[in-house]
Amino acid sequence: AAVGVDPRRVGEPEHRLPVRSFVALLEEAARVSGDDHIGLRLGCSHGPESFGPLADAILHAPDVAAAIANVSRYFHMHQEGAQLELGVEGRKAVVAYSIRDAGILEYRQDAELSITKMLNFTRALIGNRAWTPSAVYFEHPEPRDSSEHRRVFGAPVYFSQPRNAIVAPRELLAMKVSGADFGRLARVRDLAEASCPAASPCDD
Repeated sequence: AAVGVDPRRVGEPEHRLPVRSFVALLEEAARVSGDDHIGLRLGCSHGPESFGPLADAILHAPDVAAAIANVSRYFHMHQEGAQLELGVEGRKAVVAYSIRDAGILEYRQDAELSITKMLNFTRALIGNRAWTPSAVYFEHPEPRDSSEHRRVFGAPVYFSQPRNAIVAPRELLAMKVSGADFGRLARVRDLAEASCPAASPCDD
């Protein structure tokens, strides 16, 4: 209620929050609860199924690269106003997360939630719950205690960086996904295009 979100709507699975409301809700939850790592902890409990219909585009892609590309392409189904981008830099694959709304300057909890979810869906894709990235980047400054970040990711975590990102060896992108199902991918594509606002360039 403090950030203008009707508490009765929070429990409705199909209800969508504007990105500004979602970011504000997480920041307020951290403040009220006194849990400075609430985004990180929430991310740890979210598997690929937390992506809703987009989960099929992740779990049934032919390989990791295609799964990431699908998430990036259809991310509006999960969260409007944010984007996921895959880049290859030498021997490294870098998956970066950002919010495109210039009016949102602080979104630490959302960034930590999103990057932790990326860790979980990568582990689910390759069938290795112990997999760890090469490094993790966050735009926000380092909190007073960052030991929880290092424990969760099992990798070096860098703060005050130009982007929020998870870094892995480039070879990860070619790893096959055992649950690949092109029929289910086609259904996700049809659903995504049907849900795309007319003014939004979903095909770009």
